[in-house]
Amino acid sequence: MSSEKPFLIRFFTMSGEVHSFDEASPETARQNLGHLRPETLFGDEPIMIGGSHSASAFRTKTLLRVEVTARPRPQWSFGARVNTARLLTTEEFGRRLAERAEIERTEQLLKENETSTGLISLEDVRGERFYVEVEGRPGPSNVARHMLSRLLSAPVIHVQHGETDIFFNSQLIEAVSLHPGPPSLPSTAFEAHRIQS
Repeated sequence: MSSEKPFLIRFFTMSGEVHSFDEASPETARQNLGHLRPETLFGDEPIMIGGSHSASAFRTKTLLRVEVTARPRPQWSFGARVNTARLLTTEEFGRRLAERAEIERTEQLLKENETSTGLISLEDVRGERFYVEVEGRPGPSNVARHMLSRLLSAPVIHVQHGETDIFFNSQLIEAVSLHPGPPSLPSTAFEAHRIQS
């Protein structure tokens, strides 16, 4: 956070606009974080924010994501309505994918209660792509179905990136891809190869 202030929040809209707000008072910053409810961030109620010069309201259904940087970093406690992942740079994603390519596909079948790490790309309605790493315990069921549906099953996807917490509106995520492909697919899935553009 370049300003070194204890609270910075940024709203990313479908139109491509980015609206940023910060707060220098540690006490007010703590109050702001107390008002923030990630699990209902993209609900029906608009987000209102204001200072001495203006007040703004954001229609949450059209927000792609909200980024929050706070000092100290909040100890978030999420329920089932929020799924958490870690943001990867394009370079990190490439390295991790190369490492995964050395593992036999059959070795990716998981035993019950075994933790799995998935490399997943998210693409929003504006075509912007993000690479994330997510952990889970799918048990003996299908890995792809668990990893992909898990991210889209909750209205909010929480992604950690350095000191910043990014909250994605999952309703505006158009595509989710697991890399590399899993050893098995649901019986109802189409089986085909992506054409590289």
